[in-house]
Amino acid sequence: MRGIIYRVRSNDTIEGIAAKFKVKEEYIKQVNRIDALDKEFLFVPCGALSNKDRSVFLGSGFGRPLQEIRVTSPYGTRRDPFLGTPQFHSGIDLKCPVGSEVFAVRAGKVIFAGTKGDYGKLVILEHAGGLQTYYGHLSAFHVKQGDTVSSGTLIAYSGTTGRSTGPHLHFEIRKDEACVNPAPYLKIKGRIAQQN
Repeated sequence: MRGIIYRVRSNDTIEGIAAKFKVKEEYIKQVNRIDALDKEFLFVPCGALSNKDRSVFLGSGFGRPLQEIRVTSPYGTRRDPFLGTPQFHSGIDLKCPVGSEVFAVRAGKVIFAGTKGDYGKLVILEHAGGLQTYYGHLSAFHVKQGDTVSSGTLIAYSGTTGRSTGPHLHFEIRKDEACVNPAPYLKIKGRIAQQN
């Protein structure tokens, strides 16, 4: 099903979220199996991006986080590699050996460079237009919090820290704190097949 993942804020209501994304309130309730707003994230079925956001997808404003893009786990629901049950995957996993150079996909500011739960060593960049990019499971940092970077700047080295089954880069994009599919931003066309 098409849609977006939305991070619920303290003052949000289901009615307000439905109005923001121009979808019916009952669709949000039905798909998320809720009657009240009691989740941190919601899937907004058929949630549409603004024309400005769509132009970012189609434009040339995004580079690539690695020299070579080989997707090992796509965005969306997948079988959790630890639990074996269906779980939502908020980004894409890109195959690479430990120590691969990781680059900023767009100009921005480093708002986090440290260790954070399942992400392990993580860099978060903040970009114009309410966008943030996450680079997880790193082995070492090349930037620190507060740094300003250009597109293509070396920011870190890949690894296998945090909740990881092996060396790879977890790459995630958030728009106004809601997770979105990174594939259109990176111009990965068609359905992403798992690669080994």
